[in-house]
Amino acid sequence: MQAAIPGLQLTADAKYARPKSGIIGMNFTPIIMEFGAGTTGIPMTLKTQITATGSTITVDSITSNDARFTVVANTTFTLQAGESRDIEVQFTPTDSGYAFANFRVNTNVCSPFFFYATGGYSDRSPIVRTLKLLAPNGGEVFGVGADTTILWEGVPPSDSIRVELSTDGGLTWIIIDRGAGGLRKLWEVGNTPSNRCLIRISQLRRSFPAPIVLAGHTDWLLSAEFNHDGTRAVTASEDHKAFIWDVASGSRLLSLENHKGIVGAAVYSPNGQTILTVSRDQSAKLWDATIGMQLMQFDSPIELSTASFGKNGAVAATGDYKGVIRLWDIQSGNELNSFSAKDDSTRVASMDISPNGNNIVSVTQSGNVTMWNVASGKRQVFPVSSSDYASTVRFSQDGNKFVTGGPNSAILWDAASMSQIRSYRVGTTKVTAAAISPDGALLATAGSNQGDSTFVSIIVWSLASGDSLYALRGHGGQINTVAFSRDGRRLISSSIDQSARVWELGSAIIIQQDTSDKVFSIIAPAPVVRPLDLGSIPIGMSRDSIFIGALQNKEILPITIDSMTISGANAGEFAVVSQKNIIIAPSRNADIEFQCKPLAVGVRTATVTFHSPSGKFTTSIQALGIQADVSVPTQVIDFGKVRVLSTKDSTIDIFLKNNTLGAITITSLRESGPDSVQFSIIAAGGSITLTAGEVKPITLRFAPIVRGRTSGSIVVEYQGVGSPMKVRLFGEGVVTELGFSTAIDIPTLTCTNDTIVNFPFQNISDAPVTIQNIEFIGTNASEFSWIGSLPSSSIPVGSSSKGAIRFIPKNAGDKNALMVLTASGFSVKSDTIALHARKDSVGFSLAGEVADSVIIRMTVSQQFVSQDTLITIINNGSIPLKWNVPFSLGNFSFVDVVPLETPVGGTSLVRVRFDGGSVGNYYAPAFPLVEKTCGRMKRFNLQANVIPSAPTSLSIGSGSAGIGEIIEIPLIISNISGLKEAKVTGIEGVIRCNGTLLLPLPPAERGIYSGDTVRVKFTAQIGTDSLLMKLRFRAALGNDTTTALVIERAAATFGNARISTSNGKFTLLGICRDGAVPRLFRLLHNSSVTLAPQPISTSGVIRYEAGEVGEVSIKLTNLLGINVMQIVKKEFTIGSHDITFSCQNLQTGVYFLSVDTPTQTLVQRLDVSK
Repeated sequence: MQAAIPGLQLTADAKYARPKSGIIGMNFTPIIMEFGAGTTGIPMTLKTQITATGSTITVDSITSNDARFTVVANTTFTLQAGESRDIEVQFTPTDSGYAFANFRVNTNVCSPFFFYATGGYSDRSPIVRTLKLLAPNGGEVFGVGADTTILWEGVPPSDSIRVELSTDGGLTWIIIDRGAGGLRKLWEVGNTPSNRCLIRISQLRRSFPAPIVLAGHTDWLLSAEFNHDGTRAVTASEDHKAFIWDVASGSRLLSLENHKGIVGAAVYSPNGQTILTVSRDQSAKLWDATIGMQLMQFDSPIELSTASFGKNGAVAATGDYKGVIRLWDIQSGNELNSFSAKDDSTRVASMDISPNGNNIVSVTQSGNVTMWNVASGKRQVFPVSSSDYASTVRFSQDGNKFVTGGPNSAILWDAASMSQIRSYRVGTTKVTAAAISPDGALLATAGSNQGDSTFVSIIVWSLASGDSLYALRGHGGQINTVAFSRDGRRLISSSIDQSARVWELGSAIIIQQDTSDKVFSIIAPAPVVRPLDLGSIPIGMSRDSIFIGALQNKEILPITIDSMTISGANAGEFAVVSQKNIIIAPSRNADIEFQCKPLAVGVRTATVTFHSPSGKFTTSIQALGIQADVSVPTQVIDFGKVRVLSTKDSTIDIFLKNNTLGAITITSLRESGPDSVQFSIIAAGGSITLTAGEVKPITLRFAPIVRGRTSGSIVVEYQGVGSPMKVRLFGEGVVTELGFSTAIDIPTLTCTNDTIVNFPFQNISDAPVTIQNIEFIGTNASEFSWIGSLPSSSIPVGSSSKGAIRFIPKNAGDKNALMVLTASGFSVKSDTIALHARKDSVGFSLAGEVADSVIIRMTVSQQFVSQDTLITIINNGSIPLKWNVPFSLGNFSFVDVVPLETPVGGTSLVRVRFDGGSVGNYYAPAFPLVEKTCGRMKRFNLQANVIPSAPTSLSIGSGSAGIGEIIEIPLIISNISGLKEAKVTGIEGVIRCNGTLLLPLPPAERGIYSGDTVRVKFTAQIGTDSLLMKLRFRAALGNDTTTALVIERAAATFGNARISTSNGKFTLLGICRDGAVPRLFRLLHNSSVTLAPQPISTSGVIRYEAGEVGEVSIKLTNLLGINVMQIVKKEFTIGSHDITFSCQNLQTGVYFLSVDTPTQTLVQRLDVSK
């Protein structure tokens, strides 16, 4: 809200935002509980935490709409504001299909609250459909351009729903949104009239094949991309090489190996015939993509970091470690142009050339996002907050948008307006790579999540809605790049895990869908228009006319007119006076006012167009321009400012002219409103009869009696064309006797606390004036004072004098007061000057500071390698702050501040860099960060400790065993001496394998099962041997005969190590196949065991084929190897034996049947399902 006194030029702003503490509600953590798949009939339990906000809330009940989901504990309780309570929810599966429930929390406040739960296999359809379309559901009528909402229920609000429209009763469908969320879709009805419309909503899941792994590099991968047809890919690595791959098989075709430094990027030309690589060896090389032969070299004075081809393939751009982008002619090898910023000389981290080749967008290591015009070199810096500084950038296919990735999110930008369209955020994931699909529908982001149990992932989003659609997991380290194939069906990613992966984006599986129960209608309402005629108007005169019922709505829905335009031969002589955007209710009319000022005699014509979502509707407008018999030189007279009750009024003469060939008699010459008192006619200067061509003067007077602006008119009436004629009059009554500025703006004080301002004033009255008193009034009056004494004598008429005002603020902020000058003469306390000043405060703080200083400790794992640390600056002052960076001292430097200007109340990130060194400790105890405005500073106590980091490889062995045998799988570690030098004491990690085939045994931790997969954590100390440890497993007859032994994660328990991994394989012995059915060999004494039925619900039969005589023990164990049932223990003779046993006391789950004979152990899996 803003209040203003225009006469004094005073304004004041006020705003109110309801505090979060005043919003009554309930928060749920998590709001969606995901139970996943379970065993039929076996309950599963999860918890959600309910927190009351804004007030004490009493929960009366919590109810579920699905009986399979229940609340375990008491559902009636009271929570104080800010108090939390755990709610335990139980899910008992009745089948393996998808299940969903919403929980309604009924309370003593206005609205119920909801939380949600899902269960079952997410890619299987529910037995009973839960998805329900609520609206539109049949019978509705919508107008084209109307805003409505498509509503549904029965899935979590976070689920993405595909929304489709049919206008032919369901024969064909048009996708409205590929991934709408929040249980609603805001829909602007398109121009598709039909009375057979339906809406269809679909809950989708995607089926993904395993990615193709491109492995062979020996160091981190920095880029990967497809060629033009997606059959090949090229990767770039820190191992100084680039490889060309066959995408279908994953095999390496060619190696590009002439670089002598890290290869930062490798990119295909648009036609796929050549590849450009860039390296820290200060060169870019062009290669034949078919045979791998080097064609050309481009030498750079600086190490190169990234590259991009223009879409025509004739030019390419490279970025270097000093922030310079260079354009190269691919045919000649000549440098065409270069682009750089004086205030940013950090590494070009990522860049892309727009599809039309006109612009280059880049991000630097400092986080700046910059658009360069290729032709002019003009630079545009996009506003990136300190928490979203960018590290990667890619254009959309149309070039109108681009995406950046940063510490917390990916951001979609409008390239033309430099504004953010949307952000895409998942927890605290750092986005190190991003790309937009060729059709503009999808966004892929990648990076690395933090935490022991969270794997690196690629997230695929709906670009339009911002909803996350699915995740692709498999990389074991930070992902550096992602790129779509040109057909949009595949992604390729590169990672520091030394691999690239090719991902098929899979096919969508419809889990469930719902359609409108009945058809609804979309109509295109059209107004009824008619021709418009403003009649005869004298040329040079304006006339307004209101046309009653200019637009008529005879439809059953409102008609929206978005705008009105006028075009045609005399369009400049017509104007729409009424509001141009209107809504006409059904069976109602719209009255519209038009204006015309003809510039010539004759018919003046134009066309009026009414713009509506349903289309454009036009009508004609015309007027007849005529020559008036009597005219005046102007239709508007302004007397300006005249002193109130002055003995000298203001007069102006106007002239009436007879434009005819005969005499004309003025029948009436009179004052008219709105103000007919302060304006008057003095004399007509002669006879009221005008002869042919005669011009007569009329004297008009403005004699104000009140202060302020006013208006009136005179009306001239005569017998003839153009009568009556009106002349408008304006004037302002003023009461001041001294002439001066009505407001004085004192320059803002920033670094000082005292200022003096001189100002002149003049006697503009008709008598001498003496200033008798000067008084300051208002909120901040005590902070202003008059300097010196008052003028000692009167000020003659027309003479000037000077005054001086001193401003000493007591605190920061805007300061306002009124200075009232009391003078002799007509006015008393009427001469008032509005004073406005401001005192700005300059202050900032640092996150973690103590006594104006902050301590930063860095641990660097490699010698002579720089390391950055970001420290948050908080601007506590009242003006934006800029910083004295870059600044260096010893081995430390302030590289940049992002953003360079810290907004009021906002933050920036200062990048503190240790420039690297040999092993040891480094210090800078008083490192100053200085703001530029007033030179205020904070000091940094900088410390860096360079400790060694060792490269190593960790490999898991392969092996084989028979059923029931115990196998030891070795873990082999390399570079023992280097690890000890780096003070690495141990390695921990996670191994993944088929849990139905191998059972983990101590000393490893008990495995964590997910379906048929088991993950086993391990920890081992570094010794003198490359054999790190042996993992023990028991082999079992599972659902396969082989399993990969995959090292999913490995890290040093203490110290620093860069670990690459190599996986192994286990093969189950004693298995042959009869067609597709695995069968046991009769080994040793030809003993075997079989089970029937499988799975078992109540009882089963064990058939033991004894190949030897002796005591046999048959027992059941669970997944932990614990004996749960001894079935039999006795001597058996050679032959076939059937043993019946009961499993009434066993819970649903997986067990193992163990048969111990005198010479062997037989193991068989047993599934119990009730």
